[in-house]
Amino acid sequence: MGQTLLFNDGATVKVQAGATLYVEGGIHNTATGTIDNDGTIELKGNFTNLGTWDPNQPNTLIFSGNADSDVTSGTAIFQTVLVEKDNSFHVNLLDHMTVDDNLDFNAAGTSKIYTGNNRLKIGPSGTATGYDVNEYVVTDGTGEMEKKMTADGNFFFPIGDDTDYTPIEGTWSGTAYTNAKIRTRVNDVVHPDNPADATEYINRWWNVDAIGITDYDADYTGTYVPGDVVTGPGDADDIKGAFFDGADWAYAGADAGTNTIDGSTDVATAEFTGHNFFGHVDLKAILQGPYNLSTNLMTTTLNTNGLIPLNSPYPDAPATVGAIPANVTDWVKLELRDPALPAVAVGKAAAFIMNDGSIVGLDGVSLPRIKNGFPVSVVALYHRNHLPIRTPNAGLDVVNPSLHDFSADLANAFDSPGISNDAMISLDDPAIWALYNANANGDNNINVIDLIQVKQNSNPSQFNVYSNFDVNLDRNVNVIDLIQTKQQSNPSKSASIGN
Repeated sequence: MGQTLLFNDGATVKVQAGATLYVEGGIHNTATGTIDNDGTIELKGNFTNLGTWDPNQPNTLIFSGNADSDVTSGTAIFQTVLVEKDNSFHVNLLDHMTVDDNLDFNAAGTSKIYTGNNRLKIGPSGTATGYDVNEYVVTDGTGEMEKKMTADGNFFFPIGDDTDYTPIEGTWSGTAYTNAKIRTRVNDVVHPDNPADATEYINRWWNVDAIGITDYDADYTGTYVPGDVVTGPGDADDIKGAFFDGADWAYAGADAGTNTIDGSTDVATAEFTGHNFFGHVDLKAILQGPYNLSTNLMTTTLNTNGLIPLNSPYPDAPATVGAIPANVTDWVKLELRDPALPAVAVGKAAAFIMNDGSIVGLDGVSLPRIKNGFPVSVVALYHRNHLPIRTPNAGLDVVNPSLHDFSADLANAFDSPGISNDAMISLDDPAIWALYNANANGDNNINVIDLIQVKQNSNPSQFNVYSNFDVNLDRNVNVIDLIQTKQQSNPSKSASIGN
């Protein structure tokens, strides 16, 4: 049996305020027809508007019943739309739909709006209500959900794919709004530019496009389902929000909750997903052992003699390079730590310290990149035979880093009140602060054990070696290293890093 149809060809259908027009089937309003709805129209079937829908008064359009409704809105602007379909029946958009006041999901079971290749637009003061894991907007095809706005605000986009409800919420600000809108859709696949070294990530990403907002800035929270999670050595806690601008990833505001990710962006056309956080640090530090007071540089003797290994000497921060860059003094290890738990390392990476103290990535030029951490992180610095140091508990911005020079001031390193020695040693040049040398066994303490081990390895002397017992990095283990270790271990010294 065919669908019952209200076919309006050239007439005006008027629904008075407080009245309800109930249509058992569908509505077809031709190009010459007018529907003036000041009350409520409820239909079970398809809705096609090729003519005029008078939007001047508050009105309600209800989709109900036990059949799908294919909707062609034409130029209509609806005030309130209710989806009250029977279980497993849906509304399918065949063109753009605008809901100026409220989109309300009010079905007893599973009932969704499928956008297809179209947009579901919510007006500047419009709301969406009643959504849940069974009732939401499916942004299939190239379809999007759009929120128009005239001022700063926020909106919860109840969107998902055909099987999973994965909404996104945004809060935005700007200095001017001109026909402004936010458009979003969800894609239930891994982002095509997901970093190759991301070991924890989700198989989901959201398009988030801002139009007509001057000085746009926004915070977003995306919700994913447990089945989206891919983990390697870590777990879902390592998955944090990340925005892609078409060229690079940004991690402003990156955080994670239970099946949620957070992030911030000021890029108008961006893509949002979750994977390991990647931070950058801009650091300078001096190692006491190889530092030369007359040149204000550290020695590169190990490097120029080909003794620095191509593999990182830190087992918990593995890395390999094809060649050691020029002017490298040695390998170092970096850690990112949570400012709320500054004794606990979250992310680790190997890097190089140059002879001028700058710390660089494996190419010898770029800032070091560290996987896992927080937008503001405490940063710890290790060298294999010097006492490690870290930044104070306030942490550093590792999303948009600025130079942090440990060597410029003792206050630039965390100085534990429970440790009798300072976090760094002054080299009186006149104000150069350096990492203590002679931590020969790498236990973060300089004491008689280091002295005994250096003595054993320097008797007889060892030449042309890459050794932790070479505390001044001159490629030899000899009486000079022994003397320096004796000086540092009397009295004993301990690392001031809080672990």
